[in-house]
Amino acid sequence: MVQLARLCSYLLKLLIFSSLVNNFEWVPSYVAGVQNVYKPIRIHPYYSNLNYELNDSEADILKNSVDNIILYLKQLLLVFPNKSPLLLGRDACKSSWTNGRNKGKCSQIKKDYSGEICDDNFLIPDKHLEAFYTWTHEPLPDKTWYTDGVGISNADYILYIQAMSTNPCLTNVHRTNVNRVTAYASYCKLGEMDRPVAGYVNFCPSEFRESKNDQKRLRLTVLHEIFHALGFSKDLFLRYRDCSMTSESNENCAVWGYPILRQHGANYLLLTPTVVKAMQDHFTCNKTEFGAPLMTINGVLQSHWDSNILHGSIMSHTLENPEHIFVDPVTLAAMQDTGWYKVNFSYTDSYPYAKGSGCDYVTGTTEHSSQSCSFPHVRSTCDSWYSTKIINCTISAENNPSVICDSGTSDRTEITRCLQEVTSMSSYGKCYTVQCLGQNQVWVKVSENNWLLCPEKGVIELKYADVKIHCPRNVHLFCYKRGPQLYLEDLVSLQTTTTTPSSRVVTHDLKNMYSFTSGIGRADDIFGNNSRSGFHHVYGFDFTLMCFTIISWNINL
Repeated sequence: MVQLARLCSYLLKLLIFSSLVNNFEWVPSYVAGVQNVYKPIRIHPYYSNLNYELNDSEADILKNSVDNIILYLKQLLLVFPNKSPLLLGRDACKSSWTNGRNKGKCSQIKKDYSGEICDDNFLIPDKHLEAFYTWTHEPLPDKTWYTDGVGISNADYILYIQAMSTNPCLTNVHRTNVNRVTAYASYCKLGEMDRPVAGYVNFCPSEFRESKNDQKRLRLTVLHEIFHALGFSKDLFLRYRDCSMTSESNENCAVWGYPILRQHGANYLLLTPTVVKAMQDHFTCNKTEFGAPLMTINGVLQSHWDSNILHGSIMSHTLENPEHIFVDPVTLAAMQDTGWYKVNFSYTDSYPYAKGSGCDYVTGTTEHSSQSCSFPHVRSTCDSWYSTKIINCTISAENNPSVICDSGTSDRTEITRCLQEVTSMSSYGKCYTVQCLGQNQVWVKVSENNWLLCPEKGVIELKYADVKIHCPRNVHLFCYKRGPQLYLEDLVSLQTTTTTPSSRVVTHDLKNMYSFTSGIGRADDIFGNNSRSGFHHVYGFDFTLMCFTIISWNINL
């Protein structure tokens, strides 16, 4: 049954990502009403001089990771498409006419203008840029400084990618291992309604080489940085738009009409409606201004969530074990509230960290420490043997780089979790082998052949060893094991193995999809209807439903 479930899972992935081949477009049912307006985002990667510091193999690894994440984002985000070809504007005008027939047109070019620069003095190619003219009082331009480039066809966004040892990368020499800069990103150009239409990501070559064989971590790094370049930036929060009262095309969305950033203690809260709703749902809190906390450093707003509250979010500031990173509902809510994107929330990860912890967990009136963490394999103070610190769910990972117990795999009943061990002399976190069996039963291996039941919120007392083991507060979260993450799958290979269906739009309901598969704005990082595809018709019955049943049954064994 396990093998059949795996086969079903793989075949279903082929079906899902058949939308990525030519002339076929997957439109989730929740946006079917606007499918003629919004389309999956088309990100065009532009790789610049990768072989300057990377060899061919390394460059191919980086390209593959970027291409995979672009395919994932095509499923996740929809936009009002750009006209083709995509050309970027020039910021070359020194002064413009304030009246007359040429009001608003440029009268004088900047004296030292030599092209469009993005972060790290990256020069945007002229072939991606619009023409530029200056006018006198005459109806036609007085001078043509630049003509239109060829632009990029079938693109809504240009992503410039480098791997250069820039100044931020060179600072790694003076940084601790966990604070080293792996990559950073910025947006470069804004289009209609201030939506970013071009961005830049640089990967530090030395750090890239150290992690190039860890595909999951690399893809998560790419996803994190592209989210920044798409608009998750402290410099763009106040440009986010309220499109709730406009037409389907969202042509006249205004910036949010009330303060969406509010200081709260040492942090700021992002208070857009979808973000607030996601926070309320996750933490089980009905406060009206229950916003998402953003990180600050010395009182200065950053482009990341506060990882003490939204730990494991794809947009927290540190990248830990890929098993413990989530494309969480709060991050996707923020992308929705930009006003620039329609988000397919079917691709939200089931995000367990601090789920249902209540209002006080976020507002700071309750300490985050506990006898044992609600989700201890995500944030704990265990190393391979023990730690001298008491388990605390909010201890910052950079203070202890070896804090994660082996979380186990989806086909293994024995897993490792961090539990608090107390003796008459000390208290510390220790990794124990455990089994999660039956209804809310946790068994702890205390010796080679000795397993003891560890009741929720209870204590195991080993009198012969002067040891007390504190059991988990929440057995469901303690035993949580996630399914595959689609953004970590090899979507490029899946795309090449699918058969091109007929040219038509197919609408599917992805609502329960994850139940079985489960210069500007820089951010440095430590790190259904009856339509069917031809795939269904081969078998003469709803193969998808069969696989849903098999896989769900298998996961719940």
